[in-house]
Amino acid sequence: MRTSGATSCGHQRRVRCRGFTLLEVVVTMGVLGTLVAIVAPAVQVSRSRVRDLECRNNLRQIGLALQNHEQSHKAFPTTGSYQLRLSAQIENSESVWVCPADSQASVARGGDFSYLINDGTKFRFAEKNGFAVQSIRDLADHGPRDTKASDITDGLSNTCAYAERLLVSGFNEGSPEQSLLSSPRRFLWYVEDRQPDEDGMMAACESSRTTPYPLRYKTSGTFMNVGYDHILPPNRIGCQNGGPALLRMADQSSSLVSSTSEHGPSVNVLMADGAVRPIFDSIDLAIWRAISTRAGNEVVSLD
Repeated sequence: MRTSGATSCGHQRRVRCRGFTLLEVVVTMGVLGTLVAIVAPAVQVSRSRVRDLECRNNLRQIGLALQNHEQSHKAFPTTGSYQLRLSAQIENSESVWVCPADSQASVARGGDFSYLINDGTKFRFAEKNGFAVQSIRDLADHGPRDTKASDITDGLSNTCAYAERLLVSGFNEGSPEQSLLSSPRRFLWYVEDRQPDEDGMMAACESSRTTPYPLRYKTSGTFMNVGYDHILPPNRIGCQNGGPALLRMADQSSSLVSSTSEHGPSVNVLMADGAVRPIFDSIDLAIWRAISTRAGNEVVSLD
C-alpha cells in the first residue's frame, strides 16, 4: 500500500529540515535588545513618577494633619517636637515622613525626615519669620507659642508650611570624601569664616565651602525642631556659619538650609492651607522668599 507524502523529518518522503540561521538569530537578538532598550527606561520613568506621587501624597497627609490639629487646637503645631505632635494624627507616620523618591529612603532610620518646617528668610534663630519660628520680639511678648492661622496675615495659600530636604542617613565625619561629593546637597557645609548676615553667608557658601557638617533631622536630641529656610533658591547647597573650630553644634543659629530633592529641577512644598505645589529651581528668588514669610505683606501669587 502506498503511503501518503509526509512533511516531517524521518518519514519516507524526505523533506529538508532547517533551523534558524546565525543571521536570523543575530537579527532577533538585536530586535529584542532594541525593545529592552526602549521599554526599560520607560519602566524606570514610570516607577520614578510613582515615587514622586507618593512623595507628594505624604505631604498631603502632613497637610491634612496640620489642618485637623488647627481645627482642634486653634493653632498649628509649630513649637517643640512638631513632627511627633503631628505623627499622632497620621497613620503609618514613620513612612509618611520619608520621601520614597529620595535614593537614601531605603536606608532611612527612625527619626529621619524628608519634610522640614519653614523657618522663613532669616538665618539667625531669634529673627526667624516663617511658618514655625517666632521672632525674638514675639518670644518676648508672648513666649513660645504655636502659630495661629490669624498670625499668617500673608494668607495660608501664600505661605509655605513644609518642604522637602534630602535625607542625611548614616553619615559620620569619617565618611569617604567621594561619597559626600557625589551628593553635596544633602549636607550643610562649613564656610571658612563666620559671616555677619545673609548676603555674606550666601557669598561664602558659594565660594568658600570647606567640609560637610554631620547634620541629621531627628525627633530626639538637643535640637528637635530643625527646619529649612528660603534664603537660597531650591536645590542649592546649604552651609553652616563658621568652621568646626567655631561651631560644633548644628543649632541653626546661623545657617542656610535650602529645600532639596531628587525630583529634577524642582521641590515639593506644602502650603499652610494644605495644598501641595511643585516649585521649580528657576523661581524668582524674591517670590521664593515672599512665600516663606507669614506676615511680610508681600503681594505674590503662585497661580
